[in-house]
Amino acid sequence: MKCKTFLKNYGTAISIFLSVSLTIFGWYKTNQLNLERERTNYLLNVKNEYIANAFRDISFFSTLMNHNRLSKEDLIKLDRALKNIQLYGSKEEVKLARELIENLGKPGVQFDPLLNTIRDNLRLEFNLEKIEGNTYWFMDTTYFPRTKPID
Repeated sequence: MKCKTFLKNYGTAISIFLSVSLTIFGWYKTNQLNLERERTNYLLNVKNEYIANAFRDISFFSTLMNHNRLSKEDLIKLDRALKNIQLYGSKEEVKLARELIENLGKPGVQFDPLLNTIRDNLRLEFNLEKIEGNTYWFMDTTYFPRTKPID
């Protein structure tokens, strides 16, 4: 009788121990997964913010350049945008940024391939439908002083 009681109590203790252990392990693992997900989401948000700002700065630069209204600050913004693309951008975006840098001083430099790729990748990231064609924007450049074209 004592042996049966001992085994019954021992079995109950093992069951309780296993239940508590599995619960604690589950809490621990869930916490780890939540922390990793939060970290990943944070990094994606930072990347998307830098890439979206790069898109704005490059498109702004392109408009001012086409109307000969660039300033030193605009060049600095373009430089920062291209550096951010090389740091956070996709392989294709980095390739197009390098091509833009190499062709920047040449006549007829094209910003659209890079801008379209950035736009398409960001829209994909945000689960938005793809848009065909080049980007369009409106800016009244008469508020910006006329400058010489970039040599």
